[in-house]
Amino acid sequence: MDVVTEVVYRANVSVSGGRVGRATSDDGLLDLALARPGSGDGVNPEQLLAAGWGACFLSTIHAIGRKAGIDTSAAMIQVGVTLGKDAEQLFALKADFDVAIPGLATDVVADLVEQAHGRCPYSRALSTTIEIRTSIDGAAA
Repeated sequence: MDVVTEVVYRANVSVSGGRVGRATSDDGLLDLALARPGSGDGVNPEQLLAAGWGACFLSTIHAIGRKAGIDTSAAMIQVGVTLGKDAEQLFALKADFDVAIPGLATDVVADLVEQAHGRCPYSRALSTTIEIRTSIDGAAA
């Protein structure tokens, strides 16, 4: 059974060389050197995941806010993606989200964040396989 029943957009990226290679999109807008974390030789996959997930998540917060009549235009998100090892010594990921929306009460921001995790396609796809921790203005949510 297909999960996607209507295509809105499809990204096509070619990768060569793995973590020490290159990623290029078919439209030519993405052309990045890839590198192992910490090497300083290029962007690593964890940074790309954090950027994509953060952008999608923040857009989801904006959509929820618009529908509820809440101004989220000042919202910011910091996303950290950690590459580590699990109990079986296999590589695993975890994500930390810190959301700030100046001018809104913490409980309102917490509600927006909770709703966004339920609607953001990245969060929905990854929440069963990645530990996600969320904070609001640096305080655990």
